[in-house]
Amino acid sequence: MPDAVIAVVIALHVGAVLAGAAAAYFRGRMISGPYLCFSLAIPVFGAAVSWVFALSPEPKEGIRDHMMRNAQRHETMVGIHNEADKLVPLEEAFIINAPKQRRELMMNLLRSDPRKYLDLLLLARFNEDPETSHYATATLTEVQRQIQLELQQMQIKLHRSSQDMQTRLAYIELLNTYVGSGMLEGQMLERYRRALRQALYELPQKRCTVEICSMRVRNDLVLHMAQEARMQALAMIERWPEDERAYLELLEVCVQTRDRRALEALMAQIEQAPVEWTRAGLERIRYFGGRHE
Repeated sequence: MPDAVIAVVIALHVGAVLAGAAAAYFRGRMISGPYLCFSLAIPVFGAAVSWVFALSPEPKEGIRDHMMRNAQRHETMVGIHNEADKLVPLEEAFIINAPKQRRELMMNLLRSDPRKYLDLLLLARFNEDPETSHYATATLTEVQRQIQLELQQMQIKLHRSSQDMQTRLAYIELLNTYVGSGMLEGQMLERYRRALRQALYELPQKRCTVEICSMRVRNDLVLHMAQEARMQALAMIERWPEDERAYLELLEVCVQTRDRRALEALMAQIEQAPVEWTRAGLERIRYFGGRHE
């Protein structure tokens, strides 16, 4: 075959491949470099492949969406699995003799939300590993600083607008969490509990839910204000006679004050109470007051 004919064939082939690549480009589809080299290296067939790619229809949008959803679902499951691998051994890592694993898990905990793991941090304070103990103590100190700062900011808001019920309720919730966290002791704990009591009793009566009244009862009991706790529990029963939480709070008062007569009277009242008891509630009543059918 003359050289001129070969040159013409090669030129036509290269032109066909490049024309196919240009057609694909104008349709928003890009032929990669290796794919283009492959098409140029194979006469006739390569040009045909180039044009097939350029003229083939776009994949349906639904297929891409389906593939993306599957990929995201897979990533989510992998993420959950990896997270479980990190969190499940956390409690065990503070107990077993594995300092390296313990420190790694502690650092992962510090990068997340430490407030979710206060019980573990309180445990880790007394760990035999000095580094773990240091991390836990430093983190608890920082968490306390943040909570106290938030409380101060809420107090400023309430001082400016005493009718801001959203801030007041958030203040009560944070105070209740703080006093029950285990981070406070002695006089500081009592001071914050008295601050919680004041905030609870400053709420308007119409804003007092069962949860708020339960906080009042439990906080008063801890402050050794048994009579106030009893009156609050009785008021709960009068206001919510069909809610088991009211009776259970009075039960707690009777148990804490060791008032046998009041307990017997409460058991008689429970027999007639129009309450749909939960299993946990019935178990508590049976434990402290005898069998209750």
